[in-house]
Amino acid sequence: MDLLKTLLIANRGDIAVRICRTAKTLNIRTIAVYSEADAASQHVRDADEAVVLPGPDETAYSDGEAIIKIAKAHNADAIIPGYGFLSESVDFARLVSEAGMVCVTTTSFLNSFKYTPHAIDVLSADAHTFVQHLPARPTAGKGMPHSGPMDPLAFQMANLLVGNPRGKEGLEMTLSGPELCFTGPAIVALCGAPMETCLDGGEFPMWTKMKIGAGQKLKIGKTTGGGCRSYLAVYGGFPRVAEDSGSKSTSTPEAIGGYQGRALAAGDVLQTVAELPDELHAASLPEMLRPTYNSHWEIKAMVGPHDEGYFLPEDIDMIYATKWKVSHDASRSGIHLVGPAPKWARKDGGEHPSKVPEYAYPRGTLTWSGDEPCILPVDAPSSGGFVSSTTAIRAEWWKVGQMREGDTVQYVRVGLQDALKKRRAVATFLHGVERGVQYGEWGNVERIQGCHIEFHEDDIGSAVIWEKGGEGHGPRVRYRQAGDEYLVVEYGDEEGNGKQRGRVKALEKALRDTGTPGVVRDGIVDAVGCDTTLLLFYDGEKLPRRELVEHLQMLETWLGDEDEG
Repeated sequence: MDLLKTLLIANRGDIAVRICRTAKTLNIRTIAVYSEADAASQHVRDADEAVVLPGPDETAYSDGEAIIKIAKAHNADAIIPGYGFLSESVDFARLVSEAGMVCVTTTSFLNSFKYTPHAIDVLSADAHTFVQHLPARPTAGKGMPHSGPMDPLAFQMANLLVGNPRGKEGLEMTLSGPELCFTGPAIVALCGAPMETCLDGGEFPMWTKMKIGAGQKLKIGKTTGGGCRSYLAVYGGFPRVAEDSGSKSTSTPEAIGGYQGRALAAGDVLQTVAELPDELHAASLPEMLRPTYNSHWEIKAMVGPHDEGYFLPEDIDMIYATKWKVSHDASRSGIHLVGPAPKWARKDGGEHPSKVPEYAYPRGTLTWSGDEPCILPVDAPSSGGFVSSTTAIRAEWWKVGQMREGDTVQYVRVGLQDALKKRRAVATFLHGVERGVQYGEWGNVERIQGCHIEFHEDDIGSAVIWEKGGEGHGPRVRYRQAGDEYLVVEYGDEEGNGKQRGRVKALEKALRDTGTPGVVRDGIVDAVGCDTTLLLFYDGEKLPRRELVEHLQMLETWLGDEDEG
């Protein structure tokens, strides 16, 4: 500091005041510069000398030539720009040096620093582009919906094409997509309902792994056929998107997860990974293996949880015989259907025959609010007090996710074994896609639609798969099926009392006990107690329903009568 006697401060306000204070403690003489508007400012009074800047107020502090001229005229040894204004100007630093003074800044660092951003700038977006990932929040509880992609099939295939794990976070677009600028290179794939797409105005094929260069713009427009949702997978996902309750998925009802809990908007930035594979192996899903998106959907479903006793036999037949129309009210929270009203098997359930005590809703079920049916998808309410019937099997959830206003839907009744066969077919298909991407072998992959599966139409089962009649002091209990992944344990006859609620809590505790067989404990994904029911979400591939039911029956005996203990 011995060589630095006089310092010109090329800034204003608090920054200049703090520099001036520090310089005085080091016995360095200070020169302040100021615009006409800042003549009465603190930094002007604190400096040893102050000089007015020429030119308009709005550009005065950025006039490098004028500042250097003042510094030389007042014998300054150095100029400090502070923050902003000229602090990041390499040209200004060079001119100061050429004038025989020191520029006190870090601009020399910029000469050697190489900044290569790896991100996606959102140039424009509609209201329905969300970050989603699998398996989302199946066990979050506390009223949170499941979340995740509406069409898990297209979502997983997009990830497989770019070399990601199947559940890696990606973008879900409904009916139309965003315009994105890639600031760094990226590997992407777009799968799902056909959409208008172009890369820098040129062709951009769907169902294909593509490398995008820095500065290129990908524009995703409107859907051009059946279906409504498509998915953009990016190699490495979005590392700076934070998890919320164990997932990066956006849940719109709670405004959590994803990008600040909302849809993408212009100005948003999604960071991508910097390191890409050294070699890009071409991968494109053959046309014959791509799902077909129509305006009419056949959805395989199982009866339950509420069918017999709530609906007349003719009502149940009507549900499967009707071509339901998708209402305008179709979203991630619920897909309302338009069609005939059931006649109901009972006079009322309080206000209406569709009313029941509150219970946890199974995903994919058809709930009846009065006479109006609604499919419950990934962001649907977690519980409610309306009967449910006709639960879509897991293998068909992707079709539910592609329904749009005006489409028609017809349910096809299947049994548990049929549902598991279809589920295994989907798993086999995805495994085939994974191998096809890795090795380029597609010959043995069987198309997911139209694949030959023998269904046993006479083995459709019933909603209630087991019940105990409440003889003596024991409670009445029913096990109600809800698709191939849910089971509803119901106590009593909807009257509700403290003993039945206690029974639900006791059963839930017993299932979580360390003495529970491993196959049962590992196979149960979640258990949600509500009033007099317990909804069990289980993995039908890990835990056969027969073994789950046998264990529940054993626990009923172990729990004993209501009046015991």
